[in-house]
This record gives sequence, structure tokens and C-alpha cells, in this order.
Amino acid sequence: MLDNVTLVIFTELDRRPAEFRERDRIEYMLTNLAESFNSVVLTGTNATAYRDLGVGVLATTAPLAGSLPALHCALRNSRTSWNFCVASSVPLLKPRVAAVLYEHAGDFPGVQAVVPRVKGGLLPLCALYATSCLAVISQALGAGEDSVLNVLADLRLALVDEASFNHQSDASAFFLNVHNRKDLELVKSRLRQCPA
Repeated sequence: MLDNVTLVIFTELDRRPAEFRERDRIEYMLTNLAESFNSVVLTGTNATAYRDLGVGVLATTAPLAGSLPALHCALRNSRTSWNFCVASSVPLLKPRVAAVLYEHAGDFPGVQAVVPRVKGGLLPLCALYATSCLAVISQALGAGEDSVLNVLADLRLALVDEASFNHQSDASAFFLNVHNRKDLELVKSRLRQCPA
């Protein structure tokens, strides 16, 4: 168990195909991830729709609707030093992903965020954030920023390359996003190959 880490799942307006609704993704994620964390929180503009799932719920009230207000809300209310923040559109994550990021955090004193770099791109919505970065995020929100990606340059950052996850079977599958019907079919295929 990651005792000093809160699992934070960002909720969103559910515009995905009905066959794999956000509720289904969140329930799948909770089944696979929740027992590995000290606490679990859902946050986002529609988070209150999931109160019945038995985990903490933090509705963002910021006028901005991006990922940064959700991260700000989670960090502001966190009772742990670290927060594994993930979008609900990444349903195949396994606890080992968070563990690898947490291990890397220990290698870099003072680091505020540990972000995977997969296929050359950063994954800020599948990353580990220290509560110590709250001031930077608050300042960015005050300046009208709403994207976590745009704030990374202002944080003390550690990047974890895909090779760090390769000891796990098909590590790239953990980071699949569901954005359209093609993605949905790919995720369904992976779910059959990688049961909970």
C-alpha cells in the first residue's frame, strides 16, 4: 500500500460512447486501484454524481473547467504528501504505475511532480503531485490558466520514461485513453487480455 499517497481520479463531462461510460471507467479503476492507496478522492465539476461509490468526492467550483482546477481542489484538500492524479479516461492503470512514480520521487529531493513520458509525450493526467506544488498551481489559476500541462514548466519536475514501466507486461496499455469509438474498441480488447 502507498500509505502517503492519495488516489485522485478526475471526473469529466461524460461524452464517451455509452458502452463504456465514465461511471463504468471509474468503477473499473476503483476495483483495480483503490486498495493500494491510503485514501481515494474523485474530483471535477461533476464529481458529486459519484457520491454513491463510497469514496471521497470533491466538486470543483472554479469558473475554469480544465484539469488544473481539479488538481488544485485535490491538493488543497489532501491529507497526504503525494497525490496520484489520473483522468477517468485512462481506465487500465495498475497500482504498479503509481509505485514506479513514487519510487522515482524519492530519487529527486524537492521534486513537486513526477510525470510519465510515454512515446515522447508527457502524461500530466497520470502523474504524481506533491502537495507542496499547491502555491504554484494557485498562482497559475489566478492568472487564468486551466491546463495542468501548461503549468509543468513551473514545477520541480521528474520525468519517468516508458522504459521504467517495461518490466510490466505491455506497459503502454496502462496509459490508453478512451476518446472515441476506436479507442473504446482497443480498451475493450485490452480489458479482455488484462483482467482486473
